[in-house]
Parts: sequence; structure tokens; C-alpha cells
Amino acid sequence: MTLKDIDNICWFIPFRKLRDSIRELLTDIYKINIGINYVIYNLNNKNNDDTLVVSISGGFADQIYYYILSKKIELVYGKKIKYDISWYLEDGFDIEGKNKRIFELLNVFPELKLDMAKSEELLVYKNYFDFIYNYKPYVDDYYFDNVLSSKKNVYLYNYPCIFRDKYLDIFNNNILPLLDFDRYLFPKLDDVNLKYFNDIKSEMFSVACHIRRTDYLKVPDIKIPDKIYYKKAIELLSSKLNTNSLKIFFFSDDIDYVENELLPLIGNDFKYEVVRANNSEKGYIDFYLISLCKYQIASVGSFCKCAYIFNKFSDKIIITPDDI
Repeated sequence: MTLKDIDNICWFIPFRKLRDSIRELLTDIYKINIGINYVIYNLNNKNNDDTLVVSISGGFADQIYYYILSKKIELVYGKKIKYDISWYLEDGFDIEGKNKRIFELLNVFPELKLDMAKSEELLVYKNYFDFIYNYKPYVDDYYFDNVLSSKKNVYLYNYPCIFRDKYLDIFNNNILPLLDFDRYLFPKLDDVNLKYFNDIKSEMFSVACHIRRTDYLKVPDIKIPDKIYYKKAIELLSSKLNTNSLKIFFFSDDIDYVENELLPLIGNDFKYEVVRANNSEKGYIDFYLISLCKYQIASVGSFCKCAYIFNKFSDKIIITPDDI
């Protein structure tokens, strides 16, 4: 019996409350049966022990973070890694529910080896094994390390952000060659983006300034930097480099805001260009262009900070809201 079979059976029950009750009962029986079968299978196949299923969600930068974190866990804790990308099928939108998020990781890097968990495995992992997610108040360094050090199967959902930078600080050369943007993304540049590419490469002081707004405006807990932050960040970077010869490339999900609110503040103090070529479904191209700039100014969120990791300039600098 499958979940679809349960829906087909319950469809014939005329009373809603009874139908819902029977569906719930049959679903519980189904889950228990899957769990029992999975445990029996694992008892007979010891090689499946100590597996971490990583649930991936969000935009392109989040996908990069999840992948890097999972590879670090594989290296540090010896876990076998499987991936859950069901979010892109079941939800897959931004906070506003307008812009579709697509799982682009394998489209951009087709040679990555990602072992996808099967639906039966996901049902068991989500219901019967250790479950780590960002909203548990007791998720700290000790808890995270203790769970991952144990020889247990674990489901990692919406990983705790406090560990992201910690693990990225030590991410190694075994991962970098697998995420070769020049190899995989340069050939995808159309004429407009190729012009941006050449402009960025030709500038001695190229700066990527990323402004994230739109759906984040709907979240009260997210403090979005105002236009003064970006002005001060540009001035701080200019001071650090002791030059006014910056060329700022603006990347944003709200181009009108950049043109109407931010550019008038900058005036003629610095050269600039607004990158308009790519929508949310081609965000990985913006990600690549940002990483090519020598310096970055980040907004809230992980997009620009993650792109900064792949900046190959030896004296790179990033300015974040925490710096102002």
C-alpha cells in the first residue's frame, strides 16, 4: 500500500471527519510499516549505518552552503551523506511565494555526485532518527558535535546557521575543484553577461554590491540595511583601499530601489553599473559575476557572502552590515 492508495481508499468515504480519521490511521500504519521494514533492512545491511540525510532548500547560495557543509561533515565525522531535495517539489518558493526556487546545483555542476535519498528512507529519517534543525533551542556546538560523532543515522533539516561560517572557514581543496565556476558557468554567459564579465575583469577596483529586499521585507525579524548602509560601506571600502577609483556593480532583486534611492546618494563620487540581465531563475549567473569582483559589499542573507568565498583575488575584502 502507498500513500496514493490511501487517498484512493478514503476518497469513497462520504463523511469528512470519518474520512480524515481513517486517512490519519492508515497513514500512521503505513509509516510504522515502512519504519519496521527499514529497520529490518538495516539489521541485515550494516553498511547503511551512520548515514546523514541532508535536506536542501532555498536558493542557489543555500544549495552551495548545504553541499559544502555536508562534505565537511563527511570529512570530519565520517558520515555517509544522502540528500533530500523534496522541498523543491513540495514548496520551492521564496518567502513571498512568488519566485520559484529551482534546484540548480546539478545543472550548474553536472559532475557532482549526489546520492539522493529515496522517499521511503525520508519517511523513516524524518520520523524515527535524530533530527537536527535550526529552531531547536538546544542546538549548540556540543549538541551538534555529539549527534554527528555518534554512530547513528541523522536527518539534518535547515541546518543551524551558527555552524555555517565555522565549517566554511575550514573548507578544503577537496571541495573547491568540484565547484569550478569558470569551467561550468563561463560557457553559459550570453552576450550581455559576457560584457559584464569583461567589464569586471578590466577594472582594477571592481566592487560587487548586493542589495536583497523583496521577500525579506515581509519578515519582521530580518533587519534590512537602509540606503545609508550602502553609502557608508562604499566609503569604508574606498578608505580601506585609499582610492576613489572604485567601480561598483550593483546586483539586486529590487532594481527600482537601487536606481531611485541608492544611486542619487552616490552621484558622481564613484563609477557604477547596474546589472539587470538576470532574474531569480538565473541567480547563479549573478552569483558568478559577484565572485569575480575583487571586493564585495553584502546585504542580509547568504548570497553575497557565499559568492565571496569563491573570490580568487588574494587581497579580497567584504563589507557586511555588521561592519557598519
